[in-house]
Amino acid sequence: MEPLQTWWATELYPSKDEDTFGVAGDFEVVRAADAQATIAALQDVIKQMGGQAAVLAKDAMAAKEQVAALQARVKELEEANHDQQASQ
Repeated sequence: MEPLQTWWATELYPSKDEDTFGVAGDFEVVRAADAQATIAALQDVIKQMGGQAAVLAKDAMAAKEQVAALQARVKELEEANHDQQASQ
């Protein structure tokens, strides 16, 4: 995505006699088409990031389930080991 190109413009206002113009000041402007293209590109990036976030969330939930299963298995093995030592 390219940065927006800007131009300087001078704002004019009519004077009291309306035959001449006074200068209100200079300001930067961008073309509307450039701004719209940038907005569209950023919306696409946001959509892609949202999709990636959904995949990451799903992976995180799967990892959490695996951790819970492993913790349950460790507890089970520790209890079995404790029972075996108690019976000796």
